[in-house]
Amino acid sequence: MVPREVYTLGAVQFDTRPLVKLQGELLAKREAKQKAEEEAIDKYVLGYAGKLTPTGVRTNDLAGFETRRKSWVDFALQNKSKIKTDPLVRAESDRLYNNALAYIQASKNEEEKGKPAKTMLFDPSKRSGLNTEALMSDISLHDLPLDDPNRKSIDYNAAWYKSPSFDFNKEFTEASKGQPKSFLRVVPESQNKTLGTVLTEEGWTPKSINAIADNFVRSVRDNPDKYEYYVRRAKKYTPAELADLNKELVGTGIIADDDNPLGVAYAEALRQAKSAIDVIQKPDTELAQQRGIKRASVARAAAVFEPTGNVIDNFPDTPLSRGGKPIGSVQGGLVYDNDGNFYTGEFRTAYEQLPADLPAILKFANVKLNKTKGFSVEAKDGMIIGLKQDGMPRIGRQLIENAQKKFGKRGMQFGPQTQNPFIDDPLNLFLDN
Repeated sequence: MVPREVYTLGAVQFDTRPLVKLQGELLAKREAKQKAEEEAIDKYVLGYAGKLTPTGVRTNDLAGFETRRKSWVDFALQNKSKIKTDPLVRAESDRLYNNALAYIQASKNEEEKGKPAKTMLFDPSKRSGLNTEALMSDISLHDLPLDDPNRKSIDYNAAWYKSPSFDFNKEFTEASKGQPKSFLRVVPESQNKTLGTVLTEEGWTPKSINAIADNFVRSVRDNPDKYEYYVRRAKKYTPAELADLNKELVGTGIIADDDNPLGVAYAEALRQAKSAIDVIQKPDTELAQQRGIKRASVARAAAVFEPTGNVIDNFPDTPLSRGGKPIGSVQGGLVYDNDGNFYTGEFRTAYEQLPADLPAILKFANVKLNKTKGFSVEAKDGMIIGLKQDGMPRIGRQLIENAQKKFGKRGMQFGPQTQNPFIDDPLNLFLDN
């Protein structure tokens, strides 16, 4: 039987089996090549898909990542026959792949960016002074999925994070403008180590101190950055430090604590104003003039109140005040006002501030001073001319000098059985001659 693939045309016999075989081989090769190409594309897609892993992706971003990964894989598999031949298809495939890859990196970046804020929130040593409510709110917004329209990345320039710049000295100087200082006292010669000079101290009056503190607090209150600075500063004070700071606020009705940052600002300004004392050094020419005035005053007193050497002139150096306000000082037995001029008037003092020998001298004159009561001291042109204790007559300078002379002659010889030399003249205890 003649095979089907063999046929005769006239005297010629044709055998098509070799041709059919060749065609079969070519078709098989083409199919194998196409299959290999498809397998290569599948391998390519699956290989790149394997690189799109969720490692490092934030939990809230996993859904967004999976959506992007699936979009690329589905497109690539559906269009695998065109990826190598159609540039547009290949470009779209690359875009979807890179979009998924970028989403992974963006999620990792945001995770790292949020770590410092979370460290501050959970570490007490770093949380001190921060606005924790604002910090927690920003962390919550930061942790939302990248696709959430309400999401907001943490801004480390926000007020709760950055340390507000604040120059205390600059702000205090600005608050104290227009507040002149006044004389407080003459520095005792024993504390003046510069020969040929006179040192005086100047400072702000209580009224000026309060005005400076008011100006300072107003500046802090009206500036958000300055206020934020004191919000944090108040939280850094220890209980002991706050207790010490509140001593500045006694009588004001204001409390300085971490709930009242303006109270902290006010107390700090008060403390600075009270301690801001300037020491003024006068040159030799002024010193000579001061000494000349002092010598003239002593000579003038000697001419009026003979003899000299009154124990009252040993009055200790001390600052003077009336109603809590400085009015001058006693220096070298002379009384000066706030401007450095000789003082005329009265001032109050305590028993402990009297010259050491005065109580003993007056005691032998049958004048017993009460240690618990204060004294009014009189001064004229810088010289102390008398004193008076509450509930007793005035003791004049002349009385003290007369008692001192008699005390010098016989006072140290008095014993328990010796008659007081002044008992026969009691009125002399209280009257000036």
